[in-house]
Amino acid sequence: MKIHYITMQFPAPSETFAASDIKMLLQKEHDVTVHSLRPIHPTADVMLKERGLETIKLTHNSIVSYAKGVITGLKNPVMLLQFLFWLISLLVKNPKEFIKSLILLPRVIDIFNEINKEKPDIVHLFWGHYPSLVGYLVQKHCPNTVVSIFLGAYDLLRNYDCSNYVASKADVIFTHSFSNLVTLEKKISEKEVSVVHRGINVNSILNTGKLINKKKFSIVTAGRLIQSKGMDDVVKVFSEAKKKFPSATLTILGDGPERENLEKLAEELNVKESVVFKGHVAHKEVFDELINAEVFLFMTKHASERLPNVVKEAMLCQCLCVTTHSEGIDELLVNGLHGFVVNSSDIKKASEIIIDFYANQEKYKNVIKEAHHQIENNFNVERQMEKYIKRWNEALGRRKGYNQ
Repeated sequence: MKIHYITMQFPAPSETFAASDIKMLLQKEHDVTVHSLRPIHPTADVMLKERGLETIKLTHNSIVSYAKGVITGLKNPVMLLQFLFWLISLLVKNPKEFIKSLILLPRVIDIFNEINKEKPDIVHLFWGHYPSLVGYLVQKHCPNTVVSIFLGAYDLLRNYDCSNYVASKADVIFTHSFSNLVTLEKKISEKEVSVVHRGINVNSILNTGKLINKKKFSIVTAGRLIQSKGMDDVVKVFSEAKKKFPSATLTILGDGPERENLEKLAEELNVKESVVFKGHVAHKEVFDELINAEVFLFMTKHASERLPNVVKEAMLCQCLCVTTHSEGIDELLVNGLHGFVVNSSDIKKASEIIIDFYANQEKYKNVIKEAHHQIENNFNVERQMEKYIKRWNEALGRRKGYNQ
């Protein structure tokens, strides 16, 4: 199949799951192109090399693309006016979103122009918010192309009516958690939604042969250093565990505006010498740290958090996982069976679990084993992308039937 992905930015530092999905499609010999609404990331070449996607076909926003979009729009005034009328009709009560959408309009038109020339089988809106602008044009002007849309995180929670409109007419709607279905039913009750959990590349870990030696009393966390990710709670939990086990260490993977505050907190809690801030690291290094760590601690408060990929990776790497509750988490990690789920900011409970684990590691062996099997059996990116391919093929069959 010829598949065109529409996203905000690709590659992006925090979206390794997008790279995993696309890499698997390429391995299955599908023809994939990725169109980004934003300019290319400054370290894109490095990320593409790290993720084995150096040859992927990419387009991104630029001065040239913007100019091409303006020219194409002016050459097709009927299309442009219809598009503007559609935007106004949906966003008249939301001027902030209307202005943002208007700014993206030339890039959206340039992407559509490329799609119209290439005539892909599938246009997949990897995120459901602004990529839906491209989806509208494809739905209106490319009758032989299947349009699928993902709604599942930030794009599901925000009030962007263009998403709902395009989703209501999409050939396939994907989400990655059953917990999203209630919200989706309120937005697009007449459409069937395919729940496909995001997978990870389990073979990249299983083939390393490194899952033997763990560093004693080592804790790792990963994520953007922003308030909603709860990294301050991670440091507090660690400080409690360290009182009982002085040789414990904490490695923090990720960067962000809260780093300085977190470093000060570590100093205030007298654990500065045992906390390592690694900043943003390559995905391979994340795996290396998880393979070496005994505990993965994830204290997120992020409202749009859904089945975090980094928790899946930690479970596969045989870490004892302690995470806060988030929507749908029980689909990934059942409390007490695959790891432990605590309430948001429950420093006491999280630290008690880690302290007990260090004191009685033998009784947690089965939890770690079950977590590993859970990912291996149910969150394998190859199996998950096969479900995407199946839905796309079914939609292509239906669309061909409609157009005959």
